[in-house]
Order: sequence, then structure tokens, then C-alpha cells
Amino acid sequence: MNKESIVDLKQWAEITVQRWEMRVAKLKFLPTHSGDLINSFRAHVEKDANGDVAKISFTFLYYGYYVDAGAGPGTRTPKRWFNKIYWREFNQLGRLMAAQYGQEWIDEVMKSIETINLRG
Repeated sequence: MNKESIVDLKQWAEITVQRWEMRVAKLKFLPTHSGDLINSFRAHVEKDANGDVAKISFTFLYYGYYVDAGAGPGTRTPKRWFNKIYWREFNQLGRLMAAQYGQEWIDEVMKSIETINLRG
């Protein structure tokens, strides 16, 4: 994977975090704690020894899971902020990666065809 791809994956992770932050802010649950949850979101893009992305992980305060599920003190109704956004963004990542690798594959095929044509 080239350096541009890594930037795209970092951008994708940052966009996912921004969407969670907006959703939590919109729901206005547990007003004394929602700011803490919003400020806790982090995206980590880890590279392997070759510089390729090995893992993308997200961290945030754990109580956010309880709010999403409708559990915990003062919470009876689920305030869905996590899964819908996560899976929508995950599917978007799949489309981005398919387009990227699809284009890389097409480029390789075209190079092979050009090489064959040059050799006659």
C-alpha cells in the first residue's frame, strides 16, 4: 500500500470519529457526561514494519456502549449512536478499498498488456 492509501485510511478513521461526535452531541444524553464521551474519541492507524496499515482501532469511554444499549444509571431507552455509523462507515471503507485495489489491479493488467505488445 502506498503512502496516499495510509492518508486515506487516517482520513476515513477521523471522519468516522467526527460522525460519532456529531451523533452523540445531537442525542444530548447524560448532559454531564456526553462531553466527556465526545472528547474521548480517538482513532489509531497502526502501520506494520513495511509501513502498510496493519490495524485501525477506535477508543472511547466505555460507558458509551451502555448508553447505546440503554443500560446504566438514568438510562432506560437505548440512544443508538455507535453501530449504525460504524457499519455505514465500514461499508464505505470497503468501497474505497475496492476502488483503490481495483484500480491498482487494472493498472497492473494494463502494464502487462503493454509489455506483451512491446515484445510483439
